[in-house]
Parts: sequence; C-alpha cells; structure tokens
Amino acid sequence: MVLQPSKSWSAPAIASRKRPAVLSRELPARRCSLAVLSFILAVLLWPPGALAEPLVPEAWAGEGSESLTLMTEPSPVVLGESGEVLLIVETSKISAVRPLQASVNVGSLGQFKEVEPGTYHARYEPPKARFPQVAIIALWRETGPEAEIAFFRVPLFGTARVPVRTRPGASVTVTVKERSFGPFGASRSGLAEARLVVPPGVMQGVVRAVTDDGEATSQRLDLGVPPYNRLTLAVVPHSVVADGSNPVRLHLYYDHEGADLPRASDFVIEASVGAVGPPFHDKGSLFQSYYIPPRGTSATDIVFEARVKGDSASFMQAGIEVGRPVPSLVRLDPVRQETIGDGSTVAEIDVMVGDDAGLGASALDLDVYFEPNEAIVSHDIQEQGRGEYLLRLVPKRLDLDVPGFEVTVGVGAGDASAEAILEVLPWRVEAVAFEPEAAGLLADGQSEITFAVRAYDGLGRPLTGFELKAEASMGTIVWAGLDEDGVGSIVYRAPLWEHRLDAVLEDVPVREDHLWVEIGEEHGSGTVHLSPKLRHPRRVRGFMEISVGCLLDEWEPSDPFAAVHLMAHLMYTGRFALSAGVWTGVLPVDQGLVLQEVGDSHGLGLPLMFAVSTETTLGAWSAGTGIGAGLMFASGSAPEMEATLDPVVRVFGGRVFVGRRVGPGRVTGGAAYLEGSQQAWSDGVHDTVEVGGLAVTLGYVVNL
Repeated sequence: MVLQPSKSWSAPAIASRKRPAVLSRELPARRCSLAVLSFILAVLLWPPGALAEPLVPEAWAGEGSESLTLMTEPSPVVLGESGEVLLIVETSKISAVRPLQASVNVGSLGQFKEVEPGTYHARYEPPKARFPQVAIIALWRETGPEAEIAFFRVPLFGTARVPVRTRPGASVTVTVKERSFGPFGASRSGLAEARLVVPPGVMQGVVRAVTDDGEATSQRLDLGVPPYNRLTLAVVPHSVVADGSNPVRLHLYYDHEGADLPRASDFVIEASVGAVGPPFHDKGSLFQSYYIPPRGTSATDIVFEARVKGDSASFMQAGIEVGRPVPSLVRLDPVRQETIGDGSTVAEIDVMVGDDAGLGASALDLDVYFEPNEAIVSHDIQEQGRGEYLLRLVPKRLDLDVPGFEVTVGVGAGDASAEAILEVLPWRVEAVAFEPEAAGLLADGQSEITFAVRAYDGLGRPLTGFELKAEASMGTIVWAGLDEDGVGSIVYRAPLWEHRLDAVLEDVPVREDHLWVEIGEEHGSGTVHLSPKLRHPRRVRGFMEISVGCLLDEWEPSDPFAAVHLMAHLMYTGRFALSAGVWTGVLPVDQGLVLQEVGDSHGLGLPLMFAVSTETTLGAWSAGTGIGAGLMFASGSAPEMEATLDPVVRVFGGRVFVGRRVGPGRVTGGAAYLEGSQQAWSDGVHDTVEVGGLAVTLGYVVNL
C-alpha cells in the first residue's frame, strides 16, 4: 500500500522591487489553491505534443528478458486536468498463465487486465496534490524471489495559478523551461493571474510585464515546488511459508533525476515481523534487500516500510502474506506437441500451479497420470520456480511398422487439475540431408572429398542406429557409415578423366557425378562437379600443311596439284595466329596455265612462294586467309608465236580457308587464286604471256 499525504501546491506571488518598474512593490506571498484548467485553455496555451516525453524502461532488476513498453492515455498526464489515466502495457513475451503485477509510488493503480494477447490495460488515479512529480511504476510477473522487474518513469505535470501585481492594463507573460504562458492582462487594480503547467524537476521560471507605453520589466519566478516521493518498492513473492528458509526479495527504485543518488546505507527498511537484511546497490537507480520470515511466526501478513535518510518526502509501503496458498489453478504447456517413441527420447511439459489470484503457488504433492498408462515408461517432475514445474517423461519404444498414437498427460494439485495431449511418433527416418549438397573435385583418380549426411526423425533431430548405403554413377564410394551421434560420412573418390587442351584459352569441360544415399526408407542425393585432369599442349611454333587440289578452267576442274606449307608463327595466342613461311609443291603444267591459250607448256611446274597468313580459332573450328608471292619453274614453248617460253614465272596470289579439329591436327579446305606472267622469246624479240588461275584445295594441318 502506498502512503501519500494529500496537499495543495502554493506558488508565491510576484512583486516588483521599485515603484517606477512595471511590477508593483513586493506583496506578501499568499497561498493559492490549484484549479483545473479547461480543455480550451490547454489547447490555446500549450502546443500539441509540447509535453510529450518518451516512456521507456529505466532499468531491470535481475536478468530481464521480457520486453515491455508503457504508454498513457492521455499523454502527457497533467495533474488537475487528466483525471483517471489509462495505462497500456505491451509485451513481446505472451504468458497465458501469470498475470502482470504492478506497484506505484504516488497515486493508486488498479489491476492490469489482458485485453488481447500481449496487451494489458489498467486504470491509474493520479495523486490529489497537483505539484509536479514523477510516478514510478514497477511491473513484473510473479515467479518467486528472482522475478524480473521493470521500472518506468511517468512524468506528472503540475498546474498552478500565480498572482502577479503590476500596473493596470499591463500584459504579463511567464516562461517555464522555454515554454511561454500568456499573455495575461492586468485588471484595473493591477492584478494578473498567470495559469501555468509545470513539468517535474523545474523549480524556477521568468515573469515579464509590458505596459501600454512599451515599458518592460522581467523578474525571476521561484515556483516553490515541494519535493516529491522518489521511492518505489516491489516485493516478491507475494506469499511465503514461514519455515525460516524461504527468502523474500525487496526491489527499491530511487528516482535521482535532479537529485543525488543515496547510498545503500541511507535506506531504512523495517518489517512488522522480524528484521530485513541490509540494502545493497544493484545498478543504476536500483537497490535490493532480502528478508526471511521467522520460523513459526503466527502473523498472516507482514508489512514493509521503506524510507530514505535526508529525504522526508520519499516513503513506501508493501506487504506479503504468510502461509502456503491453496492451489486452485493448474496449466500444462508442452514444450512440443510431438515426441518420438524410441524408448529414450524425453518429452518436456511446463506445469504451472497457481492460487485464486493466478499467482504461483507451491504444491507439496502433484498427482501425475497418463492415458494409456503403459504408453509412458518413466517420468519425473521438478519445481523450477514458485509454482513452476517441469514434467519430463519418456514414451515407450515403438516398432518401425507401428503407427504413432496420442497419450493424455494429466497433472492434479489439490482440487485443481489439467490435461494435455502429446503425440508419440514412430522413430523412423523422416528426412536425409547432404552437407554440402554440391562440391567440386579434380577428376585425377585420387582426389577425395567427405560429405556429411544426417538422418532426421519427425522432430528434426539426428537419428542413430541405421545403416547408410551410398553409390555414385562415375566415382567410387570409399567409405560410408553413421557415427554414434547420428552424423553420417561418405568418402568419395573422383574418377580419372583426362582432357587435352589444344588452345591456351580453350574452355575446360565439366561433368556432374551424382551420389545417392539410403538411410532407413528415405533417400538423399548430392552432386560432385568434376574438372578433368588437363594435358596442356606443347608450345606451338608453327604448322605444316599438306594439301591437294586442282585448277579450275572456266569453273571446270583442270590440272591437279600437290603442295606443302611450312609456316612459322609470328604471333600466337591460342585463338589467333599470324604466320609467315614457304609454300611449294608439284604442279603439272599444260595449256590451262596460259590464259590466252597461245602456248603449249609441258613438263612440271615447281612453285616456290613466300606467304603470310592469319588464322582465328573458335572451339574446334578455325578460319583464315593468306597472301604470298614467288616463282614458278616450268619449261615449254608457244608454237603459234614460234617462241620459246621463259621457264621462270613470277607469280603472286592469295587464299581463304576454314578448318576443323580432327585427331591431332585440323582438316582444311579453301580456295586460292594464282596469277603471274611468262616471257616468250622469238628471234631475239620477247613478249609477255599472262598465266594463272583459280584453284580449290583440301589439306591437313599439323602443329610444329
């Protein structure tokens, strides 16, 4: 119970220091009772949102894990205007069992009720005294002496009417913490009444008066705010057995904003029965103390009073009950609705036993039963906290071909009981997982990789006691098995796969090998990406091409020939080559070589040409072109001209070709054009005969 004397707040009157000033001579301070400002006045004098301050947890007592937020309606709370206030608490940790407990240092607070999952409402009645102060609210759930407690600071804004004596008709403005109130007009007698809203912690303001002729005077205003109750006390648990060993923890929060933080020795805590242990500082604004009721005390209620030396305004009371509460509520909450019937898996169920208020109640004996009873081979139940128990049970082992079943679990305490349904699943394999699902490996016939394989039951837990079978389509499974923790291993060895690179920038092929495993009746699969063992080509300095072809005479095949290219690379990147070399061969020479058909050449033509060619490779295909010039040796005569032909013929030409990789080299095909001139001699006079033609070729190229 919170003790807070009701008092009204009196602010001193304001007066001037000398007659010529706007404010009149100092008047005796008179007591003025606070009145409720109207809604219209609040809107006109205070901008929307100007009083809003964030409300966040100040600190935790203990290792708190529950996230709480607190909001007020209206916000902010203005004493004398707000009336009853709605407190809204939201939590991320929803509990359908334990209600939300609270205490406050000033005013009165109703019980929190859950309006929807995770949201609680309570009515708060602010104190009657209207001077600025702070409501410190403690929130917790009843779990025993180690309960987690959160503290919140809710500013309570004070309201006051301050009389100001000044010259008749003057305009009066009051500034409090950078917020201005007014202007207020002075009456014919020179009296103005300033109406203020003051936040907690503000002790002074500034009053300013301006006359009709523009003369202004300002003066500091002492608001005369009395000290407020800065202490909040929360005691857990709410009831205890007086056996000399059950402890009670007292949590004290002291709001030291604008004041010094007391020492632990400054706190005085007294109990109506027995003695309270010495307080100690926890952290921040938090202090704690312990109390153990004397063994065998006849008291049914114990009241604690806490105060602070040197701070007469801070005072708090709280009480506990002595005796064991009668259990009237039992709740069961399975950690999981499913478990595995393998004869060893433990299923857990949280049990809560509460009293009429829904708070934790310890029970000496709990009655635990099952239906069917033979479905459970063992169980035990242990108390985890005040009224909190953990029930652990082991279902019987099921055969693999037996379907699952449901078992009803019941717990009774006193006249209260509750039941929960637990589904028992067969212990067969439900899923198989590869880790990793895919991997890369060099196919050199020696490289190995280990895959982790796990078999999971219906609860997602690794299984043991099963045989692991594995196979691969290309590589070799060196070893496969499950260890005692249910973790399987597969050692895979890559096959031997060699690949010869014919070009520096050639794409390297990749193959996929698939692995299959079987555990129980479930299957899993993984993939190995195999890269070949590469055989790199030796350095390519050039190439030799042997080709055959024929000349075309008016697009008809004419004389056949054979030729040999010997080329050296001037530049070679694997996909591009620039080469120079010699082209020569054997060419039967007849009339087809003489375009004007005036001669009858005979014998063998032996061309010798110097050529330059370029070539581009793309995969297995290549293409190129070349140009060249040289000499061709052929004997013969021109009867119609009665002339002898020069056996040395100067020729030049070009070729285009395409090729494809076949075996160690490339097959090429293309077209060439050869053009030249031959000298004819008759009686010392010579003439020039044009020779040449178009040819097609087919050849084979080998790198050197």
